[in-house]
Amino acid sequence: MSAVGNATILPPSVRPDGTIRKAIRVREGYVPQEERPLYESAGKQFAKAAAAAPRAGMESMGRPVAVSLATTAKKTEQQLRAQKKQEKKEEERRKVIEAALRDDDDD
Repeated sequence: MSAVGNATILPPSVRPDGTIRKAIRVREGYVPQEERPLYESAGKQFAKAAAAAPRAGMESMGRPVAVSLATTAKKTEQQLRAQKKQEKKEEERRKVIEAALRDDDDD
């Protein structure tokens, strides 16, 4: 590596297949693209800040685990009840349709 003015010159190097890379001039203060942070729009920055800020009246951002588990169990129980109710309605509909078909066949 040699310095020329406000730039550094990286010497040529040899690739594994035997070909030679050219010397590269790198300006002072240059940061490679893969080392730069990703761009965030103003809206994304605002949303991130709003999510991190505590809300009025809340002691903590996260709910206690016991409350989360109780809520999850309650929702699961409600879903099971709704599923059973739906199955019961479908069975009643099938019976009505079968009865109507039998009545049509008797005519």
